Amino acid sequence: MRRGKSIEDIIQEECGKRKVSEEEVRKGSRRNRVSEVRAVIAFRSKEELWISGAEIARYLGVNTSSINRAPARMDHLPPK
Repeated sequence: MRRGKSIEDIIQEECGKRKVSEEEVRKGSRRNRVSEVRAVIAFRSKEELWISGAEIARYLGVNTSSINRAPARMDHLPPK
């Protein structure tokens, strides 16, 4: 039984919308497009699920600092 949306769901949604592979996002790829998707996932996870930066970082294959800087990147991303 599922309780609701999870970070896995957000990762799938954003990767599908923005045409980026989940594997690239999870393995910490530094490609600009992947970094943008990762920033969106981090922002949504914090806002919608109230997940800590450390937990989000574990899912996305990056360090906690990059997750905590993600909201600053959101100002520069094109809407989708």
